[in-house]
Amino acid sequence: MDGLAPRGRLLLLGAGKERLPLSTGHLVVGERRVLGAITGSPYENEKTLGFSVLAGVRSMIETLPLEKANDAYRRMKSGDVKFFVRF
Repeated sequence: MDGLAPRGRLLLLGAGKERLPLSTGHLVVGERRVLGAITGSPYENEKTLGFSVLAGVRSMIETLPLEKANDAYRRMKSGDVKFFVRF
C-alpha cells in the first residue's frame, strides 16, 4: 500500500487462495481504495493496455509442445508454472 498514491486505487483482477493483508491506516489516511473484479471494466482494461504500451510491458509466455499438454494443464492447476507471481 506504500506504493499507492493518496486517493489511488488498487484493482485486483481474479482471486487468489491466500489472504490479502492490508493496513487500514494506509487506506483511511490516504483515502485509498481497493477494488475487486473478475475482469476489469472496458475503461480500466483500456487504461491498463495503454499503460503497458507506454511502459513497454511485454508478456512472458512459457510454451510447451502439444504432447505435453496434460503436463502443462496439471502444472497450471497446481501453480507450478514459470512466471507465476505471488504477492
